[in-house]
Amino acid sequence: MKTLSFARLPTVRHRIHVEFDVLDPRTGAGTRSRMPVEIDVPEDRHGATSSDGIYADAGRWRNRLVVYTRIGNVSFAPLYDATLGNCPDSLLTDPDPGRQLARLKFDGRYALPRRFDDVFSSEGRLHAATGRKIENRWSIPTETFEEVERSGREVVDRDRRVAEIRHAASQCFLIRPEAGLCMAAHQPVWGVFERGGQPYVQLHILAPGRRRHDVFGLRRLDDATAFAGGLGRPEPVVSGRVVEMPSEPETRDDPSAVLAGEHAWIARVLRDVVGLLPAEAVAFWHDCAHGAEAVRGYGTAADMLALVDRIGFALQDHPTQAANWGAGVRGLRLRLAFEAGLAAAPADGGPRP
Repeated sequence: MKTLSFARLPTVRHRIHVEFDVLDPRTGAGTRSRMPVEIDVPEDRHGATSSDGIYADAGRWRNRLVVYTRIGNVSFAPLYDATLGNCPDSLLTDPDPGRQLARLKFDGRYALPRRFDDVFSSEGRLHAATGRKIENRWSIPTETFEEVERSGREVVDRDRRVAEIRHAASQCFLIRPEAGLCMAAHQPVWGVFERGGQPYVQLHILAPGRRRHDVFGLRRLDDATAFAGGLGRPEPVVSGRVVEMPSEPETRDDPSAVLAGEHAWIARVLRDVVGLLPAEAVAFWHDCAHGAEAVRGYGTAADMLALVDRIGFALQDHPTQAANWGAGVRGLRLRLAFEAGLAAAPADGGPRP
């Protein structure tokens, strides 16, 4: 049997709304609008795709199996209901793929792999023509290309963006008869959190697209449980289970990924104190500002932890900035110490046990 590929699947035309940057050449004003783009979505009409990871009892979906599938190097998950707010484990039950696609808003809430997220999401980006921050981020209008052009404005890089969106969509969405619309997604992770003094380890069926200090890969349930139960806390409550492991489990929670997952916050906090930092910390801030991939190669977890502490030490003569840094990196320091096999250390960068 031939390996299933996107080229072997029929497609169906649908529409999604994606943000485009708009420029008014008369005033130089730069804005952003959501505009409809026609895309061709692969459809598995005859059940040719097979499961590649099955999960149960995750989040609110007790007694329900969630099946991931794979085509080539793309893993797909059933789409969750983004209209429910911050509930990423609530699956979308609307059976109509067209309505599902029409409701999507690409603002970083989905678990898209970066190669797709970079195409669809404009969250955090400066305006492509003016280089300025987008104002009124939460009230971006919906327009058509024709409406923009009739008003005398221009869609920045329209043809290039449309081509990129259509190409990404051809490998990012999949319609399955038993699941409806599926979307390319990272594999699930074990998330660690605390509520009312009780630690929890929960299987998130749609993993966050950006790595954080409180998530562990599928193979690391024991490590996640040990991390959650550290510092003398009660026995963690574990929610969710892996029924069937995917054929190629992701291994993206190494120490460098943990640090890289904090790059945006680190860049934002250090930006205002960069003049107070030693050269290595300035270089670190510069790497963080350039994205997660630039924050690689900082050595072992112990090396990374030492760097975090040296930055705190460099700020010790500036109490407010030092306190902000210490509070912000507390969770990261705990995770790096765990990965390094070290006991939790003082937040002020003092001697480690």
